[in-house]
Amino acid sequence: DLSVGRGTDTPFEMIGAPWIDSRMLALKMNEQRLPGVVFVPVEFTPSLSKFKDELCHGIQLAITDRSVLKPIDIGLTLAAVLRRGYPDAWQAKNLNRLLGNDATEKLLLEGKFGDELVPTITDGISDFLRRREAFLIYE
Repeated sequence: DLSVGRGTDTPFEMIGAPWIDSRMLALKMNEQRLPGVVFVPVEFTPSLSKFKDELCHGIQLAITDRSVLKPIDIGLTLAAVLRRGYPDAWQAKNLNRLLGNDATEKLLLEGKFGDELVPTITDGISDFLRRREAFLIYE
């Protein structure tokens, strides 16, 4: 239930919803000191998709250094901050469809983030890397 800016001049560079406090969300995200990005409060009105023709408040992601940017950390942190700040307004019903990880979803819904998620996120990576070896054709 978030707009990702479809129907604006900057789709996928911002997220928002009518119920978000832009300044508070930007402050909470910037407090996390995620590498390579800062979060700027914004208001926008999408002309299509989610919240079409409704004023949305949210954040724009301003990339400062692509070489250190960690998009997955940004997404997980945003989910946790939204859950902590808007437990009733943010509907996370499709969260695990994006995550594909029940344990991580459970922790995010409990409001956990950062180092608290590392064990569930990294679980299975070594097995995946081992299984994918058979499919790599380039060194």
